[in-house]
Amino acid sequence: MSLPETTLTQLQDLMRKNSTLLAQVQAADDAAHIAAIIAQAAAQSGITVTHSELVAHFEQEARDAATPLLSDAQLDAIAGGMNRDEFIAMSVFTLGWGCFGVSMEKRKTKVPNNLGDFGTVEFCLS
Repeated sequence: MSLPETTLTQLQDLMRKNSTLLAQVQAADDAAHIAAIIAQAAAQSGITVTHSELVAHFEQEARDAATPLLSDAQLDAIAGGMNRDEFIAMSVFTLGWGCFGVSMEKRKTKVPNNLGDFGTVEFCLS
């Protein structure tokens, strides 16, 4: 259950203005106790909210916080569009083409032997 926006705003103002209430909430050890403290302070301040509404709100907020907003695939797409396996495959592929290009450039600069042969292609190693 979500509390109305006006109630949430009133509770935020109450917490901001009342440092004693804030200290009590920070010292509390569980959500039910925090809800009881806030419900009592809200009632004294004329804010209409019950203990059970606060407990339900806290439980919903906890569930929402535990649920990821984006899937792993969506996060991968945002982070560069590739997952780990795709990244490795692309790296191997581009390394291969890079080495091929270097080898072909080296082959162009070699002097042919007397048989008209350019010799062996040295693949990225020399």
